[in-house]
Amino acid sequence: MVAPKLAPGLVFEDDWYAVEQIDEGTFAIGEPLYYQQNWSYLLIGEERALMFDTGSFSQDITKAIQRRVDVPLIALPSHMHFDHLGNVHRFDHVCVADLPMLRDCETDGWLTPTEDIFLGSYEDREAPRFSVSEWLALESWIELGGRRVQVVHTPGHSADSVSLLEPTKDRMYAADFLYNGEVYGQTPGADLADYLAAAEALIERLPGTVSIYGAHGNVAEDEAHSAPSMDRQVLEALARTLASVRDICA
Repeated sequence: MVAPKLAPGLVFEDDWYAVEQIDEGTFAIGEPLYYQQNWSYLLIGEERALMFDTGSFSQDITKAIQRRVDVPLIALPSHMHFDHLGNVHRFDHVCVADLPMLRDCETDGWLTPTEDIFLGSYEDREAPRFSVSEWLALESWIELGGRRVQVVHTPGHSADSVSLLEPTKDRMYAADFLYNGEVYGQTPGADLADYLAAAEALIERLPGTVSIYGAHGNVAEDEAHSAPSMDRQVLEALARTLASVRDICA
């Protein structure tokens, strides 16, 4: 198999993961060989590091993390779809958004997502069972030491989707709420009305200078892979499109 092209500054960590350093304490960890071109994000503070999403089920992502982290590590899945929950069992401290639908999946501190929110049948995957160390309230802040990010509910792609806002860096880590390429609003649990409401709320609160990092690339075979980043205009275009769909269906 021919190795995919990487943009300048990116390096292959092994035969699967590519790593892009966004700044001194922020790394995008991508899977250019995976058909969905997943990207997960490692945010390192002075006291803790946060892994936002844990990759697909293809290979162990923790080796790429451990080379860069010397503080306690926590993980937060953006949502429970199979392509974002791989490797979750490899993390000792897993945080989960405190949503009733996820609480319903938990028994005695252990969470197993149901098929309708995991969608593992797409790849013949069995839902993982993992321990929940911390339930995070929506709009709460995750303190990493010298940096903090806010957990925001961004339903639409899925009812349990959350994103991270980092105002001091003018960043949003959007996961599957927004990324380069066609967004999915037709799978089980998706809701276009929720998608539009969440997009409009984000437009109200995000500055025009925000950088939005998504969870999937859309790179052709002859193009170079890099972490998928967008500006607020892409978010505004999403809202306009969703509003048009609403108006047509009214």
